[in-house]
Amino acid sequence: MGSSMNFSDSSGQVLFWLTADTAFARDDSHPGAVRWRLAEEMYVFFGKLLGKVLLEGLLLNVRLSIPLLKHLLGTPFKLSDMHLLNETVYSSLMWILQNDNTNSLGLNFTVEGTELIPSGADVTLHDGNKHLYVAKVVQYYLFDSVRTEIASILEGFRSVINDSMLHVFDFKELDLLLTGLPHIDVVDWEAHTELRFYEQNMTHEVQLIS
Repeated sequence: MGSSMNFSDSSGQVLFWLTADTAFARDDSHPGAVRWRLAEEMYVFFGKLLGKVLLEGLLLNVRLSIPLLKHLLGTPFKLSDMHLLNETVYSSLMWILQNDNTNSLGLNFTVEGTELIPSGADVTLHDGNKHLYVAKVVQYYLFDSVRTEIASILEGFRSVINDSMLHVFDFKELDLLLTGLPHIDVVDWEAHTELRFYEQNMTHEVQLIS
């Protein structure tokens, strides 16, 4: 089970959360305007928190999702990133790319009632436009559907961290800086450690540090 982090208002209502399985999700228990005002403040605060952790060399006790790490770095998304967010959607998109006669699916360029392209409800999916369809679905889930939330997180993050400081990192390195190693790899240690004054078949203790 992946770790998670949530932010709540003074009443204890969860506004959003981040997990290893999803970029983040929103809670709809508040009236629209009030809920968004509260959530926006929390998104900005969360961005500032991430910046402070990074700037001061602290570590989070929860791992951020890869899509969120890529947003922080401005890294382009790939179809494979959908697998981290929604495995069912990812599998469906892969099926569309790998099979013919996709017009038989009866799909159009809409997701959850949102048009992916102008007049998308009137554009039927077929083999000639399936690559565009897949690209637009990925864009919707990983960017368009969370555009305002990500903008608030980035606002807070960039108020603490200059973008130029991040250009040398990829998402794996950023994850390491924010959360550290998930576990100690003893095999890796043995492979990259040079032992002196010690032989592997020794049976008596050797004082390595005096």
